[in-house]
Amino acid sequence: MTRMTESTYDGMRQETGIPDLTGILSDDLRNKPASKREARQKGCPDYRGLLHMGLNENAFGMAPSAKKAAIDAAMKGNYYEDFMSRDLKKQIAETLHVNPEGIMTGAGSSPLIEYLGQAFLNPGDEVLMCRTFYAFVDMAQMRSAKEVIVPLTKDYRYNLPGMLSAVTEKTKMAVITNPNNPTGQYVSYDEIRNFIEALPKNIVVVVDEAYIQFATAPDCRTVLPLIDEFPDHPIIVLRTFSKYYGMAGLRAGFLVTQPAILDWLDAVSESETSLTAQAAAEAALKEQDYYRDCKRKIVEGIDYITRELTALGCDVFPTQTNFIMFDPHEDPQVIRQKLIERGILIATPMFCRVTVGTMDDNRAFIACMKDILKELRKAA
Repeated sequence: MTRMTESTYDGMRQETGIPDLTGILSDDLRNKPASKREARQKGCPDYRGLLHMGLNENAFGMAPSAKKAAIDAAMKGNYYEDFMSRDLKKQIAETLHVNPEGIMTGAGSSPLIEYLGQAFLNPGDEVLMCRTFYAFVDMAQMRSAKEVIVPLTKDYRYNLPGMLSAVTEKTKMAVITNPNNPTGQYVSYDEIRNFIEALPKNIVVVVDEAYIQFATAPDCRTVLPLIDEFPDHPIIVLRTFSKYYGMAGLRAGFLVTQPAILDWLDAVSESETSLTAQAAAEAALKEQDYYRDCKRKIVEGIDYITRELTALGCDVFPTQTNFIMFDPHEDPQVIRQKLIERGILIATPMFCRVTVGTMDDNRAFIACMKDILKELRKAA
């Protein structure tokens, strides 16, 4: 047998071109539709240098102690992290009053979502959801499962009654993002509890609470207590440090579930969280006063942007997050492009969605919106 040398391979590639890979890819990957997440596109534009008001980051950043913890940990970056994230899990358990034996950490919530697909979904299974974070669609499609997307209610809330009506014998998982992305709307604790109680016990319930700490409505509450209340019903609650805790670039997240379920999830992947992310996340959880102050400033920003956009004739949707969805009554893509030309990035998943920033950021955004809307309406 002739050994394939690097030069031989290079010559073959130049002569025949890159071979067709479809024959060696998995069926799941070959049949998966392209992701709709912009960050997953090969041609994703380079938005560095713009004022980011479209990715729902915390503009006020990490607590000083969390920054210091990350820097100190980075100085030991030649060593591996604690693969079990023991100290971080202990701090999560103490902060949220949950069983540490039911916690799994990861590099943000996105890989944890992928692990759920690997753990629970088979080809042909159905995953119930409303319009929400596209990572859940990717999770289903990567396992050749079928995403069943139930329309939102007329006021853009998660449609739990509609999801119940859509349950079939093939339903394996039900996903609720609360508060929801991209709408900012929420469903109450009691609504979710009643939904789970009515759901067959062989359906996995995944509740993504990426934005729950920003909520101000009294009935917009974490469903973590339901994990213990319904021990015979598989419930998984997702959290991230990217949003409220200002750690988007460090990549840290976790899920909480029944310990028996975690035993199986641990078999899926090592689910590693970096040394710096563990240190920063543990420190951040101890700085609740700092983050409460950040939240106060964000709520002030929500009030300001809502008031100003409404005065400009936009329809502004209520929010329990750090972002605002609004209808400018103009083409959202045109609005987005004109803002980019002025140095500001927003998102357009449905209408327009703007992240609340510092008050200087918010004022800059409103000033641009005034100019853009005046320009478009004058042209019309």
